[in-house]
Amino acid sequence: SSSSTALIISTVNMTADVITAPTQVQSGKSCPNSKEASPVKVKTPAEITEEAATCLVTGKRHLLVSDIHAAVTSLAQACELLSAHFGETAKECAESYFYYGKSLLELSRMESGV
Repeated sequence: SSSSTALIISTVNMTADVITAPTQVQSGKSCPNSKEASPVKVKTPAEITEEAATCLVTGKRHLLVSDIHAAVTSLAQACELLSAHFGETAKECAESYFYYGKSLLELSRMESGV
């Protein structure tokens, strides 16, 4: 009886060790694509603002030369970056919202043939 109890306890312990032991992929030790091997660079607020300004200028240019699909894409990205950084109702988002709305209106006119 004591040997069967010891066998059950050792089986339970082995099962617990198997369940709790992380695999190499889970621990990230030998996986070349793990987060430890290639950390994601977090952008600073200045970099985010600069990227949003670049998207805004690019979108305005696309709108000016009537490349409406590209304008919508660039201006949507500018709106997304600015609203994530400053908040959706911040005054810093106003210009990008304006031009994004303008580009969506142009896209609607273009698609409806008006």
